[in-house]
Amino acid sequence: MQGSKLVSKVVWCIVAAVLIAPIVTWWRSVGDPSAYFTHALPPGQSIFIFAKLAGLLAIGLFWAQALLAMAPRVPMFRGFPALNRRAHIVFGSATGFLIAAHVGLFVVASSLRKKVVAWDLLLPNFDHGYYFLFITFGAFALYLLAIALFAGWRTHRGTRAWKKVHMLWIGVFAFALLHSIGIGSETRDGALRYIFLFTGSSLTLLVAARVWSAIRSRQQRVGLRKASAAASSHHNLGV
Repeated sequence: MQGSKLVSKVVWCIVAAVLIAPIVTWWRSVGDPSAYFTHALPPGQSIFIFAKLAGLLAIGLFWAQALLAMAPRVPMFRGFPALNRRAHIVFGSATGFLIAAHVGLFVVASSLRKKVVAWDLLLPNFDHGYYFLFITFGAFALYLLAIALFAGWRTHRGTRAWKKVHMLWIGVFAFALLHSIGIGSETRDGALRYIFLFTGSSLTLLVAARVWSAIRSRQQRVGLRKASAAASSHHNLGV
């Protein structure tokens, strides 16, 4: 019991660090945010910095939600704190809001800068170099997020068949992380880059462990059914 409590405290400390790091890094990068409203700046620049903050926080919160929802179901991660259904929905809603804020603010800021509505940022673009490729990864994350959120809502309403579709969250996180590390100024260098790489590698390990655990459980169930069928068959022959 004491070991589980210690593990839980350590995990919560790591979660807090992952959530605080983006705020600290963002603040060090932009300086005093109030200056963006009191000085002459290019159109949309003050909006753009808050789009970046929303995106950075979304990555951290998304990771925390996935970790706390999945880890307690994997034997090797027993002792990790678990989210109940209500907390999972709150975390998911907050993550969805932050991603929507990131996308919305970024499109608004770009539109003000270009003086034309930048709808093109929401469409796949593989023909204009590195930057737009990683913008496209972000757009893919947004598309998959809409499907995953809808599937989560249907699952919550009792339609269990949508649970597998909700697993698209893995693709959402992967594309969002690539998008952030690829073109995010705060994640190119420094500690935040390694923290985000840690979030990606830890979730990769967790998903792999969850899949392996599910395969093992299925094999055990199949083995038990075969053993039960064999025992029943021998009993009937004896009769």
